[in-house]
Amino acid sequence: MTGKALRVTNGHAFHANLCQRRLDGFQFRGLNDSQDQFHGNGSRCRGYRSRRGTASLLLVYQNVLCPPIETVVVTVNKLPDISGLLGRYDLGQPVQHVESLGAAGGFSGAEFWRVQTTTDQWCLRKWPRAHPSRDRLEWIHAVLQHAWQEGFTRLPLPLADSQGAVFAEQEGFFWEITPWLSGDVIEGLPVATSQLSAAMETLAHFHQAVVSFPGTPRIAQPSPGLVDRYRLLQKMIDSGLDQIGRQLLSTSHRDLAERATVILETSRRQAPSLISQLERMTRINLPWQPCIRDIHRQHVLFAGTRVSGLIDFGAMNYDTIATDVARLLGSLAQDDPQARQQGLLAYQACRPLTTTERDLVECFDQANVVLSPLNWLQWLIVDSRQFDDWSLVLQRLDELIERFAGHP
Repeated sequence: MTGKALRVTNGHAFHANLCQRRLDGFQFRGLNDSQDQFHGNGSRCRGYRSRRGTASLLLVYQNVLCPPIETVVVTVNKLPDISGLLGRYDLGQPVQHVESLGAAGGFSGAEFWRVQTTTDQWCLRKWPRAHPSRDRLEWIHAVLQHAWQEGFTRLPLPLADSQGAVFAEQEGFFWEITPWLSGDVIEGLPVATSQLSAAMETLAHFHQAVVSFPGTPRIAQPSPGLVDRYRLLQKMIDSGLDQIGRQLLSTSHRDLAERATVILETSRRQAPSLISQLERMTRINLPWQPCIRDIHRQHVLFAGTRVSGLIDFGAMNYDTIATDVARLLGSLAQDDPQARQQGLLAYQACRPLTTTERDLVECFDQANVVLSPLNWLQWLIVDSRQFDDWSLVLQRLDELIERFAGHP
């Protein structure tokens, strides 16, 4: 069977290029809540992955020379009940088309669908099972609602369902639907000055909108994000770097090993001075407010030079605004001193920074430069985390290394 549809017992059709070898005698048996397995005859086509609609196939063959009988394993991700979820909401018009976007280029584990009605577009989001918790997601939505009420509307405010709930739970996952925000992200560097200024101004406006969120701690305290970075770097110095180095010896990914070697060598040079700086900064008491904590250029949408929206608030929590300023400025300006100065001026036109906050921006930025690539090595080498698109992972590592290796 070559290039034909294979229909299996759960009723979903998939396209499979099976190397001109028929598959006979398939049997169905459930593996778990998210996978099913089939066995039959076939030839080797290792690593072939096909996507059709919102499902995926993984075909594993045993012998490229096509001996008489071999095993074929087809892993099928079950389709979620999209129609049942959408039935909870009043979208104003009938749904005409639903397009699966997968992870939409992200690494958080969230999945997305574009929902098209007669007149509008919506974004359906499936949060990863591990995070956020119900309480955390309710808090995130409350902050977004507060920002909207304060006049900051360039964000994806979740739609309430017929019962008034702004997210649903199905099969152990949380789901939400928001209006589709139009716009494009900045792909390459350097960033135009107009876009840099617009992005930093927009971040300042968001911070001003949520500073009055009810329940925000009013007692100055050390930055939790900076404390986390200090503890992580100390752990890396004590044992983490050595552990990554040991496990790197057994990796089969040469492309990863080459990048990891650069990261480890540079980390060992930079970590001692950075840990001293972080230790000093974690003693400083600072005002807290809701912060995005994962704001970078891929999460800022533009219509020309105007920011049309900010997206992805899944990491939002209380912290000092310096963490957001550092994250976005580092993503847009990197180490260009003129661009960094322009970005800070644009932010401060709306929300002035204290001397301590400006120092913290630089501290956060330096910590991010060192710890971001180390986090990736921890996930890939020690934790053995899997990502759908390996090329995107390597691209992300290369971006981090380019700036990391250039630091003294």
